[in-house]
Amino acid sequence: MYIKEFTLKQHTPIIHFQANDTGATLRASEVKPKLDRFIYNKWLEQENGNEEKTLKKYGCFTVGRTKEKWKKEWAKYDSLDKNKRKEYLKKFRWALNYKMKVKSKGKPEISLPLSSYYNTNIQNQIIQSKDNLHNISKVYISTPYFGNEEFINTTGKRADKRFDETKSELGKVKVGIKYNENIKINLLGCSEDLLNYLENYIVAFFLLNNFGTRQTKGFGSFTVYSINGIKVTEDVNDILRQNNVKYYLTDKNVFPRIQRTHQLLKSGININFGNRQEYEKSELFYFFANKNIRWDKRFIKMNINQNKINGKELYYENKPTDFYLTKESIETINTFTDDKRNKASYKFIRALLGLAEQYEFLINFKGRIDKKDKYIVSVKHVVDNEKPDKIERFSSPILYKVINNNIYIIPQKIPDYLFTAKFQFNIKLKSNDTVKSTKSIPVPSQFELDNFLDYAFENPIFKTQKIE
Repeated sequence: MYIKEFTLKQHTPIIHFQANDTGATLRASEVKPKLDRFIYNKWLEQENGNEEKTLKKYGCFTVGRTKEKWKKEWAKYDSLDKNKRKEYLKKFRWALNYKMKVKSKGKPEISLPLSSYYNTNIQNQIIQSKDNLHNISKVYISTPYFGNEEFINTTGKRADKRFDETKSELGKVKVGIKYNENIKINLLGCSEDLLNYLENYIVAFFLLNNFGTRQTKGFGSFTVYSINGIKVTEDVNDILRQNNVKYYLTDKNVFPRIQRTHQLLKSGININFGNRQEYEKSELFYFFANKNIRWDKRFIKMNINQNKINGKELYYENKPTDFYLTKESIETINTFTDDKRNKASYKFIRALLGLAEQYEFLINFKGRIDKKDKYIVSVKHVVDNEKPDKIERFSSPILYKVINNNIYIIPQKIPDYLFTAKFQFNIKLKSNDTVKSTKSIPVPSQFELDNFLDYAFENPIFKTQKIE
């Protein structure tokens, strides 16, 4: 039996479903399959994408096989006809033949991630609450994790706002855990060659991946600190450059910065300028407007306006944005009527940066926001008979990797199936079960994420830096 020992440094909390269990940390059941797939993809790259060559060379390292057993199995594979080989390749399970053990040390910091802003007094009141059953010692505000808002309530207005213990349910929140002491990982296997491959790739693997809930948005960030007792000295920037990572941000408030950056890229955001607030359209909107493609956000609002339920109007300060593409620039127009000069088509472009289950839209009540009701728009994949697999969720292909105060922006592959998909939107009120469905619109058939990020980060509002 051969053993490799690694220690990890944790940079951000991991949102863990068993956070209160003693020693809860990274789960081998999550890390190992991701590591196996990462290594397989590296092997595949070395063989120029040839699955058969990759299988022949590295199949011996999978569960239940040795080099001797693999020779016999490969001889049988060699005798198969073309269609049966194809089927074999498709069904082959790339679970590598080693065991992983993860062990934490010391007492972790328990934190509460919230998506809204709460002042310091409210944060302290949450920590000091008698209902703080999770032993929360830190509150993160303005984060990209939205799952806890329904359990937190406040009372009072503005400066007098306080945490309301009677209406909150602190016991139901999901918390993050973060260890200040290094976490140990042992890899055990019968093949020294396989463990050497693991050692060669594990630093890059942890640099390019996060773990747990909301991992694409910066939570669950770890890096390899040492290998077999020797501190890692590999240059982070070199590894990131080799893996097509170009940009990073620097900010001590990492989660609000990640949230703001992703909103600016995907959906748009309200930005405060002193006493006034302005809406900044997303870079995705402009990127596709330049290609004469309208986006889904307007499409949904137009459909709500044309198919109001119980006569309820959308709340807005400006009508949804249409545009007219001139030779010089994009002329934007706020209207519920499509500009007749514009022959652009509607497409579900926001799906390219992550497919949400639903969207919510505010309702107008006497010129103000209706606090009791809203439009809820669920997303439904229109299944193609030729490709019947249903698409329900697709995580953002942009991963934010936090290392100290640096936030690295890591583009990931968008699956091919998304580019041929169509979706419809089902519109209902929170207070009413009546559903009105839109016609379906397609996802754009072509999109290069790298090109989009190059385009977006020309805008100085992001303050990105290039990895040198």
